Amino acid sequence: MHRPLFQRFAHMIPTLTTYDSMQSPPPPPPLSPTSSVLSPLSPPLATPIFEGSDHFLRRTRRFSSSSSSSAAVDVGCLPPDRSKINVLLVDDNHVNLQVLARILKIHMADTVHHLDFAKSGVKALDLLNRARYDLVLLDIDMPVLNGVETARQIRNASKEYTILNQNRNVPIVAVTTNDTSDWKRAYAQVGMNGCVSKPVVPSVLKETLFQVLNTGYSPESLAIH
Repeated sequence: MHRPLFQRFAHMIPTLTTYDSMQSPPPPPPLSPTSSVLSPLSPPLATPIFEGSDHFLRRTRRFSSSSSSSAAVDVGCLPPDRSKINVLLVDDNHVNLQVLARILKIHMADTVHHLDFAKSGVKALDLLNRARYDLVLLDIDMPVLNGVETARQIRNASKEYTILNQNRNVPIVAVTTNDTSDWKRAYAQVGMNGCVSKPVVPSVLKETLFQVLNTGYSPESLAIH
C-alpha cells in the first residue's frame, strides 16, 4: 500500500514550518486579578511588572499615539544601535531551532549578526548571564522552566537565576502555537514584547521583529488595542 502523500514528503516539511508538541495546548497560566496587562493605553503602573517597565510603557504610549494599530511598520529601517543584532533562540525542539535560524539567515541577513541556541529556559538564563543579547525568541512549551516563567525570570531579579543587568530589558518575542488571546495577555503581563505563531510565516516574523526592534513593542501581535 502506498503511503499517504503527506507522509511520503514529510521529510521536506521541517525546512518550511515549525511545530510545538502535537498534544492539545495547555491553558494559559492564571492571571492575577489585580495585575495590569501591558497596554499602550494603560496608565503607569504603581508597581512595575519588571525592572525598567516604566520606560517600556512610555515607549509604548509614544508608539500608540504616533501610529495606529494598523499602520505599516518600516521593516527596512532599524535604529543605528540595532543595525546588527545578537539573537538568542530558545526552544526544546532541535528542528524548531534550525527552522528559526534558517528563516532569520535568509530573511534578516542584513540585521542578524550572531545566533545562539538554548534548548531550555534554564540554559537560556545561563547564556543571558554570560553575554549581552538584543533579542530573545522564546518557545513556550518547554519542560522544567516554560517560556512564561523564563520571561518572568528575565524581567525580575532573583537569587535562583542571575542574568546580566543589560539583559533585563532585552526584547522578548514568544514563538508558539499557544497564541490565543488569553495566552497573549499572559505574555504581556510578564513583560514580553510580541508574539509570533507557529508554523512560522517568514513575512510575519520579520514584520513583528522589526516592529519590536523599532518601537520596543508589537501590540498587534499581543492582541492589545
